[in-house]
Amino acid sequence: MLYMGVDLGKRKSRIAILDKNGEVYAEGRIPNHRQTIERFVKRLREPVTMVCETGNKSFWLADIMEGCGAGVHVANAYKVKLIAEARIKTDKVDARILAELLRVKFIPEVYIPKQEIRVWREVFRGRSHIVRMRTQLYNRIHSILDRYGVEYHAKQLRAKGASSWIGTLELPEAIQESIGQYMKLIHQLTGQIESFQKRLKGKIKLDEKARYIVELLMSILLIFKFASKYNISIENC
Repeated sequence: MLYMGVDLGKRKSRIAILDKNGEVYAEGRIPNHRQTIERFVKRLREPVTMVCETGNKSFWLADIMEGCGAGVHVANAYKVKLIAEARIKTDKVDARILAELLRVKFIPEVYIPKQEIRVWREVFRGRSHIVRMRTQLYNRIHSILDRYGVEYHAKQLRAKGASSWIGTLELPEAIQESIGQYMKLIHQLTGQIESFQKRLKGKIKLDEKARYIVELLMSILLIFKFASKYNISIENC
């Protein structure tokens, strides 16, 4: 059995491979290209298990390695640093240290979700980002109106005809134009959010698996919102 530690970089990654006795079998840098990684693993011609730290590319690499028949582990980046510091007396975690920790079974693993769940997570992140952008624009308008002493109810900005109402306010022309641009962006973002909702409902009706995944993610979202509201630590539950 070979033990591969991968220190993931943006374009290239550092790889260290140890044998069962802890001797260096291979070491070097490799481009983050699917085909290159697959060819490299196939040339090893021995069973291999891989570990990398949590990061943007960790699940992408895990999928590739799993497709090559390798064992796959993703380590909690924070916890693995603590273990390395305690066991190997260093706080710098590189590919060789990851491989060594994997060999001696000291890897604090994280759960690797199925690809379908990761896809829907990304979709929900995208929607959340768009909602945050819209909220920022509303807050920007609120701030401007407050600075010019406009008396109004917050609901007026979200009501039908809000743009026309803003046009009746006694504000400098340049400010009116700025708010008008913000409102146009808000309408565009609202359209994207509504389009997302429609596509999501259609997908759920057609796909039982999608319904389960979406309901699961929504449940997790509600749990985190509740925990955040009441200052509850999820790790202690």
